[in-house]
Amino acid sequence: MRHRAYTVTMRTVDLGFLALFGALLTTPACSSSSKGSTSGSGGNAGAAGAAGAGGGGGSSGSAGGGTGATASGGAGGTSGGGSGGAGATGSGGSGGSGTPGCQTQGSLTCCLSASALSWHAARQDCVAQGMDLVVIGDGTENSQVHSLLPSTDIWIGLSDTATEKAFLWVDGSPLGSYAPWSTLPKEPDSLGVLGGPSQDCVLMSTKQVWFDEDCATAGLHDVRGYCCEAP
Repeated sequence: MRHRAYTVTMRTVDLGFLALFGALLTTPACSSSSKGSTSGSGGNAGAAGAAGAGGGGGSSGSAGGGTGATASGGAGGTSGGGSGGAGATGSGGSGGSGTPGCQTQGSLTCCLSASALSWHAARQDCVAQGMDLVVIGDGTENSQVHSLLPSTDIWIGLSDTATEKAFLWVDGSPLGSYAPWSTLPKEPDSLGVLGGPSQDCVLMSTKQVWFDEDCATAGLHDVRGYCCEAP
């Protein structure tokens, strides 16, 4: 029994070996090196997009005349073909004032008109300011008035419109001892030249002497100044 079992076992081993050997003979031999797969070609690079053209800058606005504000420049153009905005035009300046210039010193306000004016117009302007044409009582006051308007003739508050040669100040007081009349020509001459209008209103010349002249035209004098005095 032992010998028979041994014999069966050996036969089984032999049959298994033969089966394995037969399988090896029937399996096709693998090639020594397998063929690699072909690599795919790379795609073409995309073309770069064209950059947009920049917009043109806006032109500056022209400045206005006088005191008007200067206009600012135009806004820059947007990218990609946008155009810049144009600058705004400046507005014109305002015109200057024609108001006469006045200077004040103490109770006096002396004004210089842009053109010649009558004695009555000068007094009317003083009254509108709460004053009246100046009353001069001495040389100090005369010099003070002249110092405020040294380059023009000046209407003062003296006239003889009520009674010829009876000179009164605008406050109703009569002319006192101080009266620096011109001596060449001799003043007051009162009567108009060659039958002209009576000379009833008094002015101070640039030489600080007094003349009686036509209240409306001041004769040959170009009177642009007048002095007002506060009460």
